[in-house]
Amino acid sequence: MEGGLSINEDLIKVNMLEETVVDQRLVFDTICNAGIDVAKGPVTPKMAASVTSASVAYKTFLATKYEQQTEEQQQLKDKRKH
Repeated sequence: MEGGLSINEDLIKVNMLEETVVDQRLVFDTICNAGIDVAKGPVTPKMAASVTSASVAYKTFLATKYEQQTEEQQQLKDKRKH
């Protein structure tokens, strides 16, 4: 139980969405249940490509989210002017 608690504490960061924590925990639990030691597992070219792809997708998501928030803020400013 203690190991699980420390992992959860490591996962919780400022502004981290609950969905992200749940997803990371699900991946970690799946790997552990498969008997794979994540610290000793090989990093294959396929895995590296997957990580790169996920990073690009996440950065795109953040950019889109930022753009939407900026548009919403601008709309609020415009409403206040009228």
